[in-house]
Amino acid sequence: RGFCFNGTCADCATPGDCASAPMCVDRSPGDYDPQWCLVCADCADLVAPASNCGASLAMGAFGGVFAFILPCLCLCTRKRRQHARWMLAAPREVVGRATAVVRRHWVTHGGSGDAPSSTCHVELEFQTVRKDGAVGVVSAEIKVLLKTYEEAMETRRVEVAYVVGDERDFQAVADLQSFASGASGGTSALLCVATVL
Repeated sequence: RGFCFNGTCADCATPGDCASAPMCVDRSPGDYDPQWCLVCADCADLVAPASNCGASLAMGAFGGVFAFILPCLCLCTRKRRQHARWMLAAPREVVGRATAVVRRHWVTHGGSGDAPSSTCHVELEFQTVRKDGAVGVVSAEIKVLLKTYEEAMETRRVEVAYVVGDERDFQAVADLQSFASGASGGTSALLCVATVL
């Protein structure tokens, strides 16, 4: 092989030297002429198009994640809506109601950068009545929608619905109404996905 390389392609003595030299190409109109052994950067038709491999992989990964999460969002939202409708429609011996006293309320902030998020919490205390007439007291904290939170701050009371026999399963009635009607769709879906993930 001759001593030709990128920048000195014209020094390639033979067509084989020109073809094997990095970044050199023979553009002789007829028989080989070293002056037509050009640097590929001078040959616009030989410049390889930019690779879209990275973009293709990123789009594929994003599409795959979206294809996985979208059904989860839909199922989570549907499940929450069904549960809310059931709690609102169930007879009182199955789902009881009570007026809870707000002991504390606070907001936690999360997210980052351009996607900040806030979650409203209340600590409630209320009395429950079981099927056998036994009275119990529940004191627990829950996440609530902003509208319920604002009302809780003002009145210091929240109406709750609870499953008789499993009083840990309770929710603010106003939130159940929002979930049942689909008015809080995006919020409930995101809360549900955050819980699932």
